[in-house]
Amino acid sequence: MKSDRRTAVLRLSASLAAAALLFVLLFDRYSYYDYHKGKCEAAGPVELVVSLVGNFDSGRTRERSSPYYLRVEIVGENEGRVVLSEARLTSLRSRERVDLGGIKRAEVARQGDPVPAVVYSVDSLRLDYDDYVFEGPVATDPVGRSSSVAFTCSLTRSYRSEWRIPFWDALMSV
Repeated sequence: MKSDRRTAVLRLSASLAAAALLFVLLFDRYSYYDYHKGKCEAAGPVELVVSLVGNFDSGRTRERSSPYYLRVEIVGENEGRVVLSEARLTSLRSRERVDLGGIKRAEVARQGDPVPAVVYSVDSLRLDYDDYVFEGPVATDPVGRSSSVAFTCSLTRSYRSEWRIPFWDALMSV
């Protein structure tokens, strides 16, 4: 009777150890240090959508964080004649400004919309994981009259993590 109980306890312990080892070998925890899409307030007919998305790095294959990619989409009534000038990205905690020197501009035609969106982007922004405010003026040119519209966008942190099975992901991507 005692040997049956010992055998059952040993089998249960071995099963739990095997399950724990299998969990450790199969599953990996992925962390995403991202931001919510920017909630923008603009005075005028211009709409802005701002996103700040992290990257996976070769040294951190399970963590998406800095360097970040900033994308600003501007939609207005002026057939793409909008210019983002003097934009600032500022940390709310430290009040430090981030250099946006390498900002690129492109016009993107959207399906079903005759007005193209103007997209500005900046790659490889080395940022601390903090809340930011993106603000500045957008210059518009409605039929030869230049005007400026001020905007402010809040970029708040959105951390999440998940357990994934890399083997299964690789198998399903084939």
